[in-house]
Amino acid sequence: MLKYFLSIFAIITLAISTPASAKEKIRLDASFKAMEFNSAASQYMKRPTFLELIVSKKRTSQLWIYSDFIKKSDTARAMKGYEFVSQSVTSADDYIAAIDKYVSWHGIASADGDIIDKEISKVMGRKKSLKVKFGFYSANAQSHYLTLQHCAVGTCMEPVMAFDIENAKLLKETIVTWKAGQLQTITKEDVDDKYK
Repeated sequence: MLKYFLSIFAIITLAISTPASAKEKIRLDASFKAMEFNSAASQYMKRPTFLELIVSKKRTSQLWIYSDFIKKSDTARAMKGYEFVSQSVTSADDYIAAIDKYVSWHGIASADGDIIDKEISKVMGRKKSLKVKFGFYSANAQSHYLTLQHCAVGTCMEPVMAFDIENAKLLKETIVTWKAGQLQTITKEDVDDKYK
């Protein structure tokens, strides 16, 4: 009887996790770098960062930001060692607005020497049940970071991806380009054709 229920559960799980339409996953280089706090160096340090664009004929496009952090979360262990934040193109305007607010707050905090830790907004991620939390974090009066975190069922998960002002602006440029449909210039087939 237990085997029967486990078999049914496995079939249902497979049906839920299998996409209704074929998807194309395209790995892209990122013009920006996510940052992680390095306690040994006592500063935020840039980490290797790349993008994965997921394109489907029946669903909206998704953009996954991956970064290879030194400190691995449980989520990263499940994702081949990479920390990630995934986004849906339908919420691109909200992502851009959150980054614009960070840039505005960065100017105020830098000029006034303020130190704050504040949520900017929570925006829909790749699914309605997932949110991307945008935050503003001051390490000190001169260093202010845009933070991104995945949240599900009201709980935000570690780690936090941090971006300094330069990388936050590059992240925004990437999202604007993605929203315009211009991020993907080379298809997976184009690359595969070169290596036959």
